Amino acid sequence: MLPHRLARLTLLLLALSSFAGEASAQAVDSAARGAARSLGYEGIQAYQAGDIATAVDRLERAYQVLRVPSLALWSARALEKSGKWVEASERYLEATRLPIEDGNDRSVQEQAQTDARTAEAELRPKIPLLVIEVRGVVAGEVEVSRDGVPLNRALLGSGLPTNPGDVMVLGVSAQARVEMRVTALEGQSTSVVLDFAASAPAAAAPVQPDPPPPPAAQAAPAAAVAATPHDASTGNDGGKGRTQRLLGWSLVGAGGGGLILGAVAGGLAFAEKGRLDELGCADAACPAGTDVSSLNTLRVLSSVGFIAGGVLAASGVTVLLTAPKSTHATVRARVGVAALELEGTF
Repeated sequence: MLPHRLARLTLLLLALSSFAGEASAQAVDSAARGAARSLGYEGIQAYQAGDIATAVDRLERAYQVLRVPSLALWSARALEKSGKWVEASERYLEATRLPIEDGNDRSVQEQAQTDARTAEAELRPKIPLLVIEVRGVVAGEVEVSRDGVPLNRALLGSGLPTNPGDVMVLGVSAQARVEMRVTALEGQSTSVVLDFAASAPAAAAPVQPDPPPPPAAQAAPAAAVAATPHDASTGNDGGKGRTQRLLGWSLVGAGGGGLILGAVAGGLAFAEKGRLDELGCADAACPAGTDVSSLNTLRVLSSVGFIAGGVLAASGVTVLLTAPKSTHATVRARVGVAALELEGTF
């Protein structure tokens, strides 16, 4: 095998060394021909060694200097090995169409054209095809690209030769952007539909505002209940969250009412106690006939109001904190002698 490869390599280098006969047609000077021979030699060696990236680079550069069938053939072989089947197919065709000048390498160049014709016929049916269609928008209003390369709109709906592997197809219109990643398989045709109708933004549903918190009376604070921030930014509350928040605010409002009742009853009880003191009551002992039932009733109402109001307010805050939310939520409550102050961010 090795002597056979060396023989073919030597034959090719002899062909490259006789490019002088083509200089008049291509206006290539001796220095350029020498550089092209060196690049071609390096490219073939890299190809034989399995270094396809180097082979593609060297043979491509040599072919750009001297466009002859032999270099076109080897360049196409390197492109095919690298997975660039579409480019390789085109290069094989170029090799078959290049003119051959008279010279002592004519037979080598003719053989290169024959080999290129055979290789192109074998490669063509293996090249994947990509059929791109656009829906939901006028095709003339969409810019389509394939792996970042703009696509002529006239080619939409037709089979596009594509290199095997993953392909990114992007369509951009004035209203939307649609992209799809597909895998092109050897010898197969793959359809890609860019559906702009499906990607159009839906009309936003009206947002139902949360009920506002009840107004809070101002008073000197006696105790504070602080709620730590509750982050539920990754959730979606839906109707359940709104219902739970409504219940929470209702409990907070009821608790505030209870605290206000307790504060008012406590104030009245304090006033009634002062009146009874003026009548001579001392240490729960009052003159005969003195009515102290109103004082006792006000004391009971005050105690019940404070206790019930505190329990309801705390329950409301707990319900608000545990309700599912779609954004960052912070609730702070301050309970005073005659008021409940509550502020929230949802």
